[in-house]
Amino acid sequence: MSFLKSDFIREDEIYNSLKSKGYIVLKNFFDENFINDLKNLSILQVENNQKERFSFDERQLSQTVIEEFVNHNEFKSIIKNINKKNSSIDLEYNYHYLINYSKKKIDAENLLSFHFDAFLYTIIIPINIRDKKKDEIAMSIEIVPNIRKISKSMIINLFQKFFFQNKFFKKFSNTKFFNTFFKPINIAIKYDEILIFNGFRSLHSHAISKSNLEKEKMRLIIHLINPFFNNKINNYIFNNIHKQRLKSTKKY
Repeated sequence: MSFLKSDFIREDEIYNSLKSKGYIVLKNFFDENFINDLKNLSILQVENNQKERFSFDERQLSQTVIEEFVNHNEFKSIIKNINKKNSSIDLEYNYHYLINYSKKKIDAENLLSFHFDAFLYTIIIPINIRDKKKDEIAMSIEIVPNIRKISKSMIINLFQKFFFQNKFFKKFSNTKFFNTFFKPINIAIKYDEILIFNGFRSLHSHAISKSNLEKEKMRLIIHLINPFFNNKINNYIFNNIHKQRLKSTKKY
């Protein structure tokens, strides 16, 4: 099965933008059959769960078109080539992905909640389950690009996460002082676009929207290359997150 419109993918453009800006928004370069399969899989989840918000990760979505895609040689080759240029640390290819759905906003989403991802690269793909216009805004995020370096030290990683991902910093991140000092960028993504950014190096949060454009969201989030992939602490954290998802969802 073909997954990518290869002519649409310019590795150098992606690498240069990640290096200089920390992110890039691209026209969706996935094959239409893959997009349709992803849409059908997502609709099935919504019908089966009947909940206002849920997410499925790769353990629940094994043996699906998504697993086939992230293991496809062409896609893996693109990511490896970009990472070879972008990182001085030799890291193996690994991934974590999830489909995330939310029907409406909750009070917690009225506040920014910045964090770092555990993986070097994050790809966000809006899924158009309601046949909206392709050029309509699907979602948006706030990002402070490239404010930390790539490290293989779990101690440094945990210290940085503790410093930035706590209730005191969350309060600070919702003040004018934070905006003045960190200057977060708002990135809006249309249904016919995808976002790729340095998830490990960049602080990012869901965006606060005063419009109704983001009341319902379905998206595929792919995380690529975790520097701590075989670390016991890392595995413990991800196992706990997975258990929480299992409690709140049914298998598709």
